[in-house]
Amino acid sequence: MPDDIYVLPILSKYLLYSPLRSFAAFINNAALVILHKFFSKSDRSDIPKNIMDIIDILNEPLEIPQKKQEHIHPAFLGLITTRGCNISCNYCNFGSSKNLRDVLKPDYAIASVQWMAEYVKKFDHDILEIHFFGGEPFVAGNIIDITIHYSRMLANKLNIIPHFEVSTNGVFNESRAKFISDYFDTVVLSIDGSKEVHDMHRPISKHKGSFEIVSTNAKRLASSSVELCLRCCVSELNVHRLENIGKWFCESFQPSYINFETLYSTPQSDLSHIKQPDPYIFAKKFIRTKRIAEEFDVKAVYAAASLNINDRSFCPVGNDTLIISPEGKISCCYLPDYEWKKKGLHLNIGRFSENNTIHIDQKALSQVRKMVSDKPLCSSCFCRYSCAGGCHVSHSFPGWSNVDNHFCIQTRIITACLLLEKLNLNEMVDELLENHEALRILALNKSELLKDFELTQH
Repeated sequence: MPDDIYVLPILSKYLLYSPLRSFAAFINNAALVILHKFFSKSDRSDIPKNIMDIIDILNEPLEIPQKKQEHIHPAFLGLITTRGCNISCNYCNFGSSKNLRDVLKPDYAIASVQWMAEYVKKFDHDILEIHFFGGEPFVAGNIIDITIHYSRMLANKLNIIPHFEVSTNGVFNESRAKFISDYFDTVVLSIDGSKEVHDMHRPISKHKGSFEIVSTNAKRLASSSVELCLRCCVSELNVHRLENIGKWFCESFQPSYINFETLYSTPQSDLSHIKQPDPYIFAKKFIRTKRIAEEFDVKAVYAAASLNINDRSFCPVGNDTLIISPEGKISCCYLPDYEWKKKGLHLNIGRFSENNTIHIDQKALSQVRKMVSDKPLCSSCFCRYSCAGGCHVSHSFPGWSNVDNHFCIQTRIITACLLLEKLNLNEMVDELLENHEALRILALNKSELLKDFELTQH
């Protein structure tokens, strides 16, 4: 029986789903019994034509995402200009600190851009894509300035197109906002809702919030040609306000998209008594907020539930991305290395030589590629090719066993709802979201594989 046919219990019926075939259908129990009988016994007798049409689709050859075998092929170059930060988020897990001297060496930045540009040219690509991370990247604004101007010069020389993206907290002055508008293509700006919530989540200091300057800079960027994308961290404090937050974002800033991410508990968030949202509530609120955003032609995103991705990893890890840290380490993850090591992971994939030449460790790269593919607890989940285990450090590290966690619950519910909406079954989605027991069954089902159908029914 094929390993890419999933059956999701949706109230009294079922959602049939084959992600690698980009196929979904809403069926009743009688149809499911016929399908199971055919695939387990190849019995074609007395099969109605509409069911046979489905069988023909599900029998088509598969294109399974293959493990990468060749040399490194990064989608973009990531530069962590500094781990230092100018605000004090109460949930930060990026290793940010007030050590503003923790800055990437200009030589490392230039050598990295040189390597990436040569790669782009060698493989006949068009775009030299560079992303800046932190801490807060603009704390080390001089490194960004050097990188931007050098990249533009080199891109012009090689006849390729530079593309610059930054993830920022938005706490910078008007002059820097003008620079961003002039030179950046995409800005991912963190803002968590109203002043009350945002300042509780993301204060500059114990007695000063960051909302006023962030919202001001969001408006400045919204009026420029830059692609503005908003990132909203969702906790217990703002999950119930998500629809209002989404509407306000759309009306005030007209972003290209809004990325909603749920809080991941950290020692900092625990000390601040900021908790993860209930995953069932978040799933409901996200779907309703997504519909509001669509009315403004804005895309609301929950990254782990992208139906347009069939891959083994949805983050830089496993996608050959080069991330350069301030200390000059070359890895595929922007989290600090002590976060990986706690989970038994090794995500460094290269090094700088004495003359600042980049050397890729092919063996280390192969081990990372293997790691992202080895997710036994994800093998029977219908999200395996979209969520792909989520964050490999936080959610599906080796030895991970908690498939009933917040992340899995909300990811499975949201993904199922998005599939139903693609089938124009919005009313069914509304009914599902109001039935907690049906959501619980969907979220906690141990396997959706059709071959396990008989087992899961008992």
